[in-house]
Order: sequence, then C-alpha cells, then structure tokens
Amino acid sequence: MARPSSRKKIIAAANAVIERDGIAHLTLESVAAEAGLTKGGLQYHFASKEELLDAVESDVWTQVDAAATRALGKDVDLSTPDERLAAMIRSFAHADVRTAELQIVLNGAGEGPVRDNREALFRRWSGEDERPLSPRQWVALLASDGLWTRDALGRGFSEGMRERIVAAMLDLAEG
Repeated sequence: MARPSSRKKIIAAANAVIERDGIAHLTLESVAAEAGLTKGGLQYHFASKEELLDAVESDVWTQVDAAATRALGKDVDLSTPDERLAAMIRSFAHADVRTAELQIVLNGAGEGPVRDNREALFRRWSGEDERPLSPRQWVALLASDGLWTRDALGRGFSEGMRERIVAAMLDLAEG
C-alpha cells in the first residue's frame, strides 16, 4: 500500500487537531506533532497557518465535489442542472460529516481563491449559472445546508425520518 503524501498526512493531522481541540487551537506546532513531523517539515509544505487552513478547506470542497459526482452517477458534462442539483442535495444528505468540517467551512467564509473555488463548485452543482433557481430550489439548498450542519453537530435524524426529509428536499428541488 502506498504511503500518503506528506501534504495529505498534514491535512489529515490538521483535521484531527480541529476535531479534537477546535479550530481556535490549531497551530503549526500542534499539526506538526499530530503528523509526526517537525514544524520545519510542515512549513516546507505550508508556510503559514492561513496557507494550511486554505489547503484543509480546499480538501473539504474536493470531497464535496467527489461525493456529488458519485451521487450523480454519470458524467457531469452529460447532466442537466436539475440532475446536478439533486445530486448535490443527496450527497449533502448522506455525507459523513465531522465537526471539524463545519468549523473549517465556517472559518473559510472570507475572500480569496479558496472562496472563489467554493463558489464555482456551488454554481456548477446548483446549475445557477445556467438557469435561475426557483424559490423552492433555494429552499431545498438551504435545507440541505441545514441538514449537513445538524449532522456536523451530532444531531442527526433516524434513517426513516432522514429519508423523508431528503425526499421533501428533492421534491422542492424539482422547482
């Protein structure tokens, strides 16, 4: 089995520190210790805490994109905006979300390339650039964000209730 790259190992360590101690306690030293590296070894890959947090947030959005692609079940380029919107909602509804991811997303609400990439991802999956979203579709998106957040806070639903909620969101997403 191939060893993970140092960057991936560092990102995983940063996630572990955030999950355990909270984002406010993330330091280059704490991540280096978690990853089994020296601070200098970590700084070879990430010169600052901000650069590390950008990489951690980018990793979250890469995972979101991959999950939505799996939920879509076909080539993204051959899908309609409504199919992509439904796939995004299903992927959020069935994500294995951790508190660390919520903290990372809330922390990354600022400006810059990571924000731009995040916004492009949401426009791509919502189909917002191809047609205006209806109020019902916006409610479905907001509900999927809320369900994802509730899961991150450890306040999930029974599987039966979750499926009924997802069905209602998908009904709204049809416009």
